Amino acid sequence: MLLYIIYIEPLLLRFKKELAVVKIASHPLIMGGHVDDQFMFVKCDEDIRRMWGIVESFEDCTNALINRQKTRLLGLGIWKERKQWLFEW
Repeated sequence: MLLYIIYIEPLLLRFKKELAVVKIASHPLIMGGHVDDQFMFVKCDEDIRRMWGIVESFEDCTNALINRQKTRLLGLGIWKERKQWLFEW
């Protein structure tokens, strides 16, 4: 598990650096998770594009692949009823 954490850390740091901070009840949120289960909060379509570009760059550099069958975009707030997203897989 420690090797995985070391392996994934550059990806998580890049998300923190490049994605806008989302605040819920004045608490800043970007991402969280446990071991190989991660979640991120984004607030605009541009951040979704940026996030996916970071993921693809990580895949290219590491030869690791994100499991698209287990990956979901879920809307909260004004996006709660959103049916169409920027990516379909």
